[in-house]
Amino acid sequence: MKELRYYLEPRYDGRKSFYHKAAVTETDTETCHTLTLWSYHTKVAASIVIKNVGRTVILYPKWDYSDTTLRHVKEFLSQNYGFVGTPKEMRKYYKSVGELLVSPHALDYIDKLLNEMGEVA
Repeated sequence: MKELRYYLEPRYDGRKSFYHKAAVTETDTETCHTLTLWSYHTKVAASIVIKNVGRTVILYPKWDYSDTTLRHVKEFLSQNYGFVGTPKEMRKYYKSVGELLVSPHALDYIDKLLNEMGEVA
């Protein structure tokens, strides 16, 4: 497993910098490539690519904790996923799974992955 950590730099946001308040951890394994966004040392979002299955996004419970954290999440999604909207639009687009919000197709990917692993009849 390879892991890399770096600070999120604004490309779409009007700010010059996030002043090291937002970091990304990038992890590679044989089956998965994960980008995890940390805002003020709190895990707030992840983009997960499962090889031969697809990509999904997870928003953790504090993804909209503050205006600044929301700004970090929007930048992360703009750079890595594409769909960005208002918090209300994001709550409508992403699906609730417990305390998490996931991209709409995530459950299909999970089912597909489990079927490939022989976990589901």
